[in-house]
This record gives sequence, C-alpha cells and structure tokens, in this order.
Amino acid sequence: YPSSEQNRRFYADRGFADCSTVGRGEYAVQGGAALPCTPADAARYDVLRRKFAPEGLQWGSAGLSLQKGWLRLYGGDLWLLGPPDDPAGCAAVSREGEIPHLRELLTAPEDTRPALEGLCRAFGADRLTLALPQSAARRLALPEEPFMMLRRTGDTVWPDPIYTSLAMDWTKEEKTMTAYVFLAEGFEEVEALTPVDILRRGGVTVKTVGIGAKTVTGSHGIPVVCDIAEEDVIPEEIDLMVLPGGIPGTPNLGASLTIQEGLAYAAQEDLWVGAICAAPSVLGENGLLHGRKYTCYPGFENDEKYHGTYTAAPLQQDGKIVTANGAGNAMTFALYLLAALQGEEKALEVARSIQMKL
Repeated sequence: YPSSEQNRRFYADRGFADCSTVGRGEYAVQGGAALPCTPADAARYDVLRRKFAPEGLQWGSAGLSLQKGWLRLYGGDLWLLGPPDDPAGCAAVSREGEIPHLRELLTAPEDTRPALEGLCRAFGADRLTLALPQSAARRLALPEEPFMMLRRTGDTVWPDPIYTSLAMDWTKEEKTMTAYVFLAEGFEEVEALTPVDILRRGGVTVKTVGIGAKTVTGSHGIPVVCDIAEEDVIPEEIDLMVLPGGIPGTPNLGASLTIQEGLAYAAQEDLWVGAICAAPSVLGENGLLHGRKYTCYPGFENDEKYHGTYTAAPLQQDGKIVTANGAGNAMTFALYLLAALQGEEKALEVARSIQMKL
C-alpha cells in the first residue's frame, strides 16, 4: 500500500477510530487453553476474513490488498486459528522488535483468549502488543479480560472482537458517501455537472475525475477543471461511479483502463453505478448489463451483445445499476442517484429547494 497515512484515511472515511496515537494494550501469557495456530497464505486468509469479519470489513480483493499492504509496511504473518481444516478464526501479526504486534484478530468471543494464548506460543513470546482504543481503555483492564471493539453499521452493532492498529469505535459517526464523476474529452456537460451539483447539495462528497487530463473540454466546448486526475483515484473510497454520455466522451471513457478497472471493481464490490445517454454502452461493454434491464440514448442499445434488456424508459434501475436516456432527464437521474446514497427524503428535500415540480 502506498503509505500508512493513506491506509489511515481509508479507515477514517469508513467510520473507524484512528487509535495509532492512543497507545497499545498488552496481552501477557496466562496459560490454559490455547488454539493451535497455523501460517496461512493470503488467499485462504481472505476467505476466512470474509467469513469471520463483521459487515464493513468484507471488502473482497480490496481487503486482501489492504492486508498485504499492512504486511509490506510492517512485516508479519497471517495465521489460521484452530484446526486447519475447520478454523475458528484468523489473525494478522506483525513483528516490531522483540514483541509481536497483533494487527487483526477475527474470532468468536469465547475463542478470544485461547487465540491470544496460541499466537503467543506460535511466536515463542511471553506477550503480544495490541492496539487499544480509548473507549476500550476506559472500560476494560488488560490482561485480566480481552477487550472488544464495536462498529455500528446502520442500526446494527456487531460485537465481534476485532484487534487492529486502526481500531473500530462504535461511537464514531457514519461516513460521508463519496461519488466519482468521470469526465473524458467530449463529455456531455449537462449530464456530467447536474449530478455533481445535486449530489453535493445532498451532502455527498463528489470528486470529478479527468480522464486523460485534469482539464477536460465537453462536447459543447465548455472546459472543466476536474478535482483530481485519474492517477489519483482511490477505488476503496468510491460508493458511486457516474459516467456521463456525449460524443466523443463516451468512447473515450470506454477506452480508458481507469474506467475498465473501476467498473470491474464496482461490480465485484457491489457499488452503485450511474450512466446516462450513450454511457450505458460502456457498462455493457464491460459486462455490467448482463441479465439486467437498462436504458440509454436510442441507437446505443445492444441486447445481443450486452445480454441485457433495453427498456427505452427515461430512467431505469436494476440492482445498483442506474441508467438514463439523455440530457433531458439529467435532473431526474441526479436526484435518483442522490436517493440511492442518501435516501428518498434527502432527494425530495433537494428537489423542493430548487423548485422542481414533483
């Protein structure tokens, strides 16, 4: 991973408390039951991570990338806890001096202490250091009882024990949703900037991304200075990808490796994707319309190639794919995307504020 600071920002944006400056707790060997610990390869660890992690840590390949990045930054090992053929959890431990540092532990509460004992034995150490969030430090004493960190996801509290150097804290507010609007040379201005405006009015963090250059000129000669260049895209912070239409903007988007990889990531991580006018064809070329209903500007549909169903509707949603047919419906498209991220009430509030007839 490029830097520990970028790692820290990623977690902070997703509702985690940054405990890197809080100090560390310590678990000392106490004897008693201990889970056997077996080194794990990254692929097996990722499967177990998704099995045992609470919602919010299930990132698929993105989570695996972060885990590998941790280990590159700090050095360390991935471990299976319990019998290798039926593990009870998994852990990531880095080596910092003589004392191993527990970066992540995912297991059931009743297995927490045996897991810590087993890891100490695996490293031949008399203790482990571990990140200690302020809230846990106030409530619990170590090593008499293992502490538990919580993260709120919607109305659900997940009480799974998670030990990490960027620890969770259930008191932190939910993160701000983030949308990336991708602009390539020849984009349709109304289709691009209407979602930018409406989403920002609705409290969404919006970043315009210049494909090919940071300053991009629309199909009607209007130049736009984007917030970031494509090399500054951070896939892990995206909740919504927006592709405006326009010619030659649409084929320029379709030819971009950034867009191709971004759409693959969106499909894998089940992110929201919005495309309007000719841009749904880019989704089709990248397999996102397979088995889905969609709409687009007339002439850009291709059910045989995309394996989707063209509805010719002004706006169409299927799962987390939202498509619209052209600039005349850009406002409806934008408000629909806002409702997807912030809820229908917020979208109606913004619509009323701009005097839109509902």
